[in-house]
Amino acid sequence: MLREQPRVLIVDDERYVADTLVAMLRREGYEAIAAYDGCDALEQAIHLKPELVISDVHLSKLNGIDAVIQIQRMFPDCKALLFSVNKTIARLALGSLNQAVGFEILQKPVRPQDVLEKIKSVVPLPKTSEGILEITHYC
Repeated sequence: MLREQPRVLIVDDERYVADTLVAMLRREGYEAIAAYDGCDALEQAIHLKPELVISDVHLSKLNGIDAVIQIQRMFPDCKALLFSVNKTIARLALGSLNQAVGFEILQKPVRPQDVLEKIKSVVPLPKTSEGILEITHYC
């Protein structure tokens, strides 16, 4: 029996960062798409129904914290990882938001291997009883 791939939404206004993370996650077996600003993230989330959102804190149109909060209102089980150059400021911003749920903050720059390990700990890939990864193929 095939299980669905975990769905991950990557949000970063630096397209290279977002696209690189999407490619890396797809290679690992995740269903991943990119959004390049906070408003785009909300639109993409409606279609993807993500289990995890990885977002930069500082985005145009709508900041990453507010975008993730709105996404979590639509999908309460969705988890979030936030990137910030300044981890202290991001923590202070989160601390002032009582509605922020399930956020973790990673300080930029971060190594791709570290991001991947964190993602796998938050949203693990499904495995068969034999330990072989099951991937759903789409047309």
